Amino acid sequence: MNILTNEQIQRTAPSVFATEPYQGTSNRYRFIPTSSIVEALRDRGFFPVRATQSGSRIEGKELFAKHMLRFRQMSNLNQAEGEIPEVVLSAAHDGTAVYWLMLGIFKIVCGNGLVAASSMFNEIRVRHSGSPSLPQEVAEASYDVIRQAPKVIEVMEDWKKIQLTEPQQLAYAESALVLRDSTLKLEPKQMLYTRRQADSNRSLWTTFNKVQENIIRGGHDGVNAKGNRMRQRSIKSVTEDLRINRALWQLTEKMQELVTKN
Repeated sequence: MNILTNEQIQRTAPSVFATEPYQGTSNRYRFIPTSSIVEALRDRGFFPVRATQSGSRIEGKELFAKHMLRFRQMSNLNQAEGEIPEVVLSAAHDGTAVYWLMLGIFKIVCGNGLVAASSMFNEIRVRHSGSPSLPQEVAEASYDVIRQAPKVIEVMEDWKKIQLTEPQQLAYAESALVLRDSTLKLEPKQMLYTRRQADSNRSLWTTFNKVQENIIRGGHDGVNAKGNRMRQRSIKSVTEDLRINRALWQLTEKMQELVTKN
């Protein structure tokens, strides 16, 4: 995967390069541009490979909206298969979010990123303190995040060994549908739609990936509250992307507990 230049980041996530906070922020908010944190991470060997941001219905606010960047270390840039650990950075310049560092996993086969969210994995939040050293503090914290990768990989390997029955898969998919912030009615089996041969088995890991991809990418036909057929939309919001990813991870942990107890 190619390292993103600042110009490429700016095309998909212009709020990364905000030079001041949004006009409605509190006086206690201390502005530090995300672009300075990107440079501090680059200096420490973490390179941006993906950048997105949420939209805004308020004119001009999109330049300060919540954004998300994913970083890889040089040793993982050319990995051709399997799962790749990434540092995920989320922030906003409208006073609605702190700097938030998480461990992300990028699955090459399907090209969807998932976020590890468990009590055994540390997430790090850094407030907009205005300290000149904040970019360096965030960059240093990235090492603490990436050190969790072996534990996450171990969990994923355990999930690959657990085979679900068809009723268990449907129960998982039905629980996952509740996580969506939508009144569009979909069937659990739609969330188990297999987009590629590699995802045809019934392991807990594969089930998790299929459901995650179908929820995030959308594209399925459903029925709205008025009884009209509508197409399921993909999730574009950074907040929703992270919320659903983290909730799905926790749901999968619960499913593991239930299956292994029996």
